[in-house]
Amino acid sequence: MGFAKTLYNWTGFVPDNANSLNDAKLSLQCCEENGVEDFLVTVWSDSGRDGSIFSVLPSLYAYSEIYYHRATSIADVDKAKFKKTVGIGFDEFMLVDKLNKPYDDREYKSVNNKTFLYLYNDPFIGLLDSFVSDGIHERFKVITARLKKIKGREYQYIFDTLIALSDVLEIKSELGKRIRVSYENKDKKELKKIQFLMTYG
Repeated sequence: MGFAKTLYNWTGFVPDNANSLNDAKLSLQCCEENGVEDFLVTVWSDSGRDGSIFSVLPSLYAYSEIYYHRATSIADVDKAKFKKTVGIGFDEFMLVDKLNKPYDDREYKSVNNKTFLYLYNDPFIGLLDSFVSDGIHERFKVITARLKKIKGREYQYIFDTLIALSDVLEIKSELGKRIRVSYENKDKKELKKIQFLMTYG
């Protein structure tokens, strides 16, 4: 009997290394306690996976540290070795999660795909506006600045893609709500601003 555990790269543009890491120790411990000898870590390319499979490198590395080097927690993972191997700091690489977890003071216990919702939410129908937090565009501005500081070396394309997505969501995420409020208030000046923004970015 074997056990296969997925790394969360398949939820859309943005991975979820944090939840993958939370699962790592428990998964391996459960297999060891129940005599499961065959353990497989999987990375999928279906179900809306639009990001790079390499975006979950921190998770894959953590599994190897826990299994082969008996790290007892993520805090015990040899981050210096990760940087030497990959060329990017472990904590820096973990910032790829931030677009789906934009607030530093909140705990995200489950996998989410909000960037996907923000991007494809029709601004004139507003079907998904209830998922959009007020002021979220400011968080994307902060995230973009943080990602731009990272030198991604051969994985720079991952960060460039997420920077581009964050730039778009800084404008797009709250667009539908802005349009609706301006329309209801008959605020033609604001509507013209939005029209200019949608036309010229």
